[in-house]
Amino acid sequence: MFATSQIIASNQMELLRNKSLREHNFITQALANDIVTFVKTEQDGYEERFSQLINRYTTFYLYQGVILHVVQEPFADGKELNTQLSIVHLGDKRESKAIHVNSSIKINDEIFTIHTIFDISSETRVIHRTQYLLNIVAITSSILACIIIFLLIRKTFKPFTIISKTAKKIAEGNFSERIDVKEAYEYASIANDFNHMAETIENNLSQLSKEAGNKQRFIDSFSHEIRTPLTSIYGYAQYIQQTKLRENELLAVTQYIIDNASYVTSIANSLLDLAVLENQVIQKSPVDILNLIALIMNDLNNMINEKNIDVNLDIEEKYVDAQEDLLRILLLNLIKNAIQSIELKEGIIQIRCYKKDNKIILEVEDNGCGISQEDIEHIVEPFYRVNSNKGDGTKSIGLGLSLCKQIVSLHDAIITFNSVVSEGSVVRITFYQQIDRY
Repeated sequence: MFATSQIIASNQMELLRNKSLREHNFITQALANDIVTFVKTEQDGYEERFSQLINRYTTFYLYQGVILHVVQEPFADGKELNTQLSIVHLGDKRESKAIHVNSSIKINDEIFTIHTIFDISSETRVIHRTQYLLNIVAITSSILACIIIFLLIRKTFKPFTIISKTAKKIAEGNFSERIDVKEAYEYASIANDFNHMAETIENNLSQLSKEAGNKQRFIDSFSHEIRTPLTSIYGYAQYIQQTKLRENELLAVTQYIIDNASYVTSIANSLLDLAVLENQVIQKSPVDILNLIALIMNDLNNMINEKNIDVNLDIEEKYVDAQEDLLRILLLNLIKNAIQSIELKEGIIQIRCYKKDNKIILEVEDNGCGISQEDIEHIVEPFYRVNSNKGDGTKSIGLGLSLCKQIVSLHDAIITFNSVVSEGSVVRITFYQQIDRY
């Protein structure tokens, strides 16, 4: 800043020198023209009239703040005709300065030396005042810069202290602790990354806790589901052993044992299916939906006829890329659930397959009893049952939709449920990355 003020002062003085030199040249040129004209018309009283000419110039420019002085002398060999410029002091004060410019011109055999003095005291005062102000600004800026640097250095390690305290709290088990980005704004990126890491850890722990809870609920549900039929089998077997039964009673009791054993077998088979699907790598191929639905309808024909259900097909997209046996299990469970949800006669099931935005949409819709939003949130959990008393008298083990979800995941698809209680449900499966048809 100090150097800047010196440069500005130097530039201003240079501008004043150039301005004075231009004005001097103008005055010299005008005066030379008049002198030449005057010499050509030389008459009696030459010196007096010449003095009057010079006085007119001197008086005129004096009002302009310029001191003009002309010296006349004979021409001598070796006399140099040049222009000189210098800065002179007009008084004792530092700011009282003037620019003195003199130049010589030759007219006939005479040398006229023209001196002009330009008072630049006011301009000098302005320059000195500007330089003084710039120096004050420079000193003030330097002091402020030192203060700011000190404060910045002082605050540099504050965010690290905040991060350290937050990390310590997280290490102590307070996983919801976060860094206030406003407090650590200088390191907002680091703070955001740290918060993201803490959030990821918290989410992972929450997921692990949720999975542990799901596993515990699964074990509890499985224990409950398996205990009831085993208790019945044990009780009926003990009853046969301790009681003399007639043939028809014996048949009824053994049928109870067979039914409960079949139920246990169904649970075991469904759990085995889930376990097999856990790490299975599927092989996709174009599956003819119409043919697949025809096979499923044949399996469920008795259930459909018993309730007098109309099954309507709207198949715009005939093929779906899937593993056929798994897609059959998926559709079988969804259609069977739709049949079981229809408690009244003359129900309607609609099955659609269409293409939308390069995705294949497969829908199963019914006008059954519907499912509440609360139940929809848990419907794919193992052993979760919305209503164990199905309209067709069958007993659900609550693993069908869990199996469906697993199959859908293996196909990189999405399953969604939309339902209104007492109006019906729509199950929608969205398949991605369909291969081109020939």
